[in-house]
Amino acid sequence: MGTRYLIDTNIVIYFLGDLIPAPHNDFLSNLFDKDINISVISKIELFSRDLSSKEENAIKTFLNNAHVFPLDESIANIAAKIRRNYKLKIGDAIIAATAVENKCNLITRDVKDFGKISDIKIYNPFGQKN
Repeated sequence: MGTRYLIDTNIVIYFLGDLIPAPHNDFLSNLFDKDINISVISKIELFSRDLSSKEENAIKTFLNNAHVFPLDESIANIAAKIRRNYKLKIGDAIIAATAVENKCNLITRDVKDFGKISDIKIYNPFGQKN
């Protein structure tokens, strides 16, 4: 089994809006054809925005091919510790905990917050890497 990735909400939004810079867009397109993992929090965040019917359909299509990790007790415990130690918002702490618990690298543009967490490897298609 190769490297597993968890996709942060912001990357889904950028990807669906065709805003990922080349050559990272090709890498993500190939990855997303095979392996899409997101946290249930990202699913909530994606549908919590004001969406056109076209955007909503694009998200639904994207998620039809995704594995959505649920929030369980183990992730909740890790998220509480991450939130305490790194002062992240609850949603970000849950996404981070999901990556840690499921041994996934995190694809995100939010290097400032997630980059503090030593247990997470980050892939940022916009430049900076952890």
